[in-house]
Amino acid sequence: AQISFALKLQMTLPLLAGPCVHVLQEVFGIAQWPVLRSVVNLAFLLSCAALAIAVGEKIDGVMSLAGAVITSTLIFVLPPSMQVGLCGHRMRPVAIALSILVALVGVTCACFGFMASWQRLGL
Repeated sequence: AQISFALKLQMTLPLLAGPCVHVLQEVFGIAQWPVLRSVVNLAFLLSCAALAIAVGEKIDGVMSLAGAVITSTLIFVLPPSMQVGLCGHRMRPVAIALSILVALVGVTCACFGFMASWQRLGL
């Protein structure tokens, strides 16, 4: 089951994490060298497969932990925070309060998701 999941991870990971890895390669200047870029991509994929094999039966907990924290933050916390930071001087107080409320709901969701995943991992 672990090897099967590692293979699934190898097949789907480029679609999920590929854009992030490519942005990091651009930032660090690796994108200019195709061989080095391929080595970094391969190292990233192998490290993800090693993680999947290392955590074994608890991979669902690890994935839900990452999903709960990262997804809640990306969807609920960052957009309203950036909106208030960038446009707060032009926003009405009610709109600022609603943006802050949405961000607080996102933090709450991330905390509850983190706790549920932590319990699933049995830590």
